[in-house]
Amino acid sequence: MKIEDFKDWDKPEYIKNAKYIIKTGGCFRIRCDSCQFRQENNVKNKFCYDVYCDDVDITNSPKLVESAKEFKKMVEEEKEKQIGVSIHKNNLEKVEDKQKKYIIWNPKGQNPRHIHNSRKEAEKEAERLANANPNQEFYVLKVLKKAKGTVKVEWE
Repeated sequence: MKIEDFKDWDKPEYIKNAKYIIKTGGCFRIRCDSCQFRQENNVKNKFCYDVYCDDVDITNSPKLVESAKEFKKMVEEEKEKQIGVSIHKNNLEKVEDKQKKYIIWNPKGQNPRHIHNSRKEAEKEAERLANANPNQEFYVLKVLKKAKGTVKVEWE
């Protein structure tokens, strides 16, 4: 089985169908028009029971279960490949930045008061500050954690 055997392979219901077939041993509750193994979705235009099942019995077909496992694995691997191809360095940085915070620190200045939501934004601000304040250093620092203290009030 190859991804090229299917005209369409990435519909969410196809994985759901595969899991159902694996769980139940057949496809008797799956509508044929929404099944990945249907004749119209097969590039060779063959009936599902000619290629993916043991015979016409769709209620108990070990071959259909194996086909569903193979299809599920094949689709998961294909999606991983596509994700790997689509994420290049710039996109990866953007994905990572969504979870991170940055501050600008100047050893001769005040405490940082602004938190930047992306590394690129923080670097741009550090560059602006460095240009506005010659001979001073500005550091872009990644926030790893935050601590918040509480004040306990005691009454006498």
